[in-house]
Amino acid sequence: MLCTGLPMVDKEGFEMVVFLAVLGVVFGGMWGSFLHVVYWRLPRMLENLKRVDRARPGYSLSVPDSHCPVCSHKLSAMDNIPVVGWLGRGGKCRYCGAKIAVRYLLWEIFFCVLGGAAAVGVGDVYTVVCASLVGLVFFVVAEGVYVAVWYGRYRRSVE
Repeated sequence: MLCTGLPMVDKEGFEMVVFLAVLGVVFGGMWGSFLHVVYWRLPRMLENLKRVDRARPGYSLSVPDSHCPVCSHKLSAMDNIPVVGWLGRGGKCRYCGAKIAVRYLLWEIFFCVLGGAAAVGVGDVYTVVCASLVGLVFFVVAEGVYVAVWYGRYRRSVE
């Protein structure tokens, strides 16, 4: 018998725990997907506010719809299902075949696990919120380091 950290439950109780775990995984994936949109679009929204010429449309949390970062084709509803959409396409765009970064998959899996754990009582809502913020900070810092390294290499190659 595996030690799960959960109290022993009868058959009906076990079915409820499984139901809550699945529900937590689904909502965790949706939350993670939304947080990735916020992480990606918020800096662009703030940059758009600084621009003097606001004639060019910018980003908001709802516009434009989810799209391929290479060909800009709008993704279908099936492509937007957290984890399943990425795995179903094999990590590639359905329309142009470009590779989609694995960070999308890892980010959504991270939040699926958090949601499932919180739903069955292994964690709580505060754990999910704190882990969300830590994850968000981690990805922002990691992306910043990547951009800084890329920019440094670019400047050296130009000079």
